[in-house]
Amino acid sequence: DNVVTLATVPQTRMFLHYLYLESDNVPAVQVESREDRMCPFCFIDACSDYGLFMHCKVTHGDGFSFDAARSEDGTLHVSICKDTTGPPDVKDDHLRDFVFVRSTTDVQDTYIPFVKRPRHKAATLDLATRKKKVRLLQESGADSSVARRFIPGDDHPLRQYFHSRTNLPMLEGEWDADSDDEPDETWLHKMSEQLLDEFEDVSANEKIFMKIWNRFIKSHTITADNSLPSSCMRFIENYTCVLRENDLRQNLLLHCMNLWDEGLLSSKHVMDCMVEYDSLVEQVPKESML
Repeated sequence: DNVVTLATVPQTRMFLHYLYLESDNVPAVQVESREDRMCPFCFIDACSDYGLFMHCKVTHGDGFSFDAARSEDGTLHVSICKDTTGPPDVKDDHLRDFVFVRSTTDVQDTYIPFVKRPRHKAATLDLATRKKKVRLLQESGADSSVARRFIPGDDHPLRQYFHSRTNLPMLEGEWDADSDDEPDETWLHKMSEQLLDEFEDVSANEKIFMKIWNRFIKSHTITADNSLPSSCMRFIENYTCVLRENDLRQNLLLHCMNLWDEGLLSSKHVMDCMVEYDSLVEQVPKESML
């Protein structure tokens, strides 16, 4: 059935990708664009994608390796490279065995697949483009798994998602995992605190406060300048007991003043932070701070 379906696909442009190694063993590629379906070696007109692919594999498959695939619009891409899996060449004619060995390729089972667009790239397409590509794939006789990537489903999102820490796009099969649980940065915090302990011109309270602040601020991948005031308020709310237990109010005020000096906090923000801290300290029982 695949042979009949592929032969009836409307003929489109074809790209031949010649893969080879340059003199310094650097991979290189040359691309040839053609409108016909003629063999690039013997110029026989194969008339169809399937005919060209099978002609190349059967006739020229002794010295070259061929792979083919189609894009969503039916464009044929054929990669051609030297076959390095075959037996070595025999230079002495008297050692040659003049026998014909048919290629092990099963002609009936050969199928030119369609390129499966990654889901994180298909997710960026609008609805009209999705419908157009699904229609083209169905008309070309593509497998249902290829067209299904453009159809919304419960197994993949409708738009592109990114990892919260690395900001890299999520690939297929990564949506169910929580990227916040991926990295274990405990060792990084310990190393940072050990380096901080080596400072001799910093007081003990300053070191404690810097360790608490660094752990808090590093728990958020991105902290914009305009969100720093709210981050300071959240820091105070989360670490009120720790700051009160270690008597770090003065260090908190100095830290806010440093942020004010850098233009990250306004004088009102500094006042609001300290008022919030004092009010939270009064609300927390002394027993819970011991």
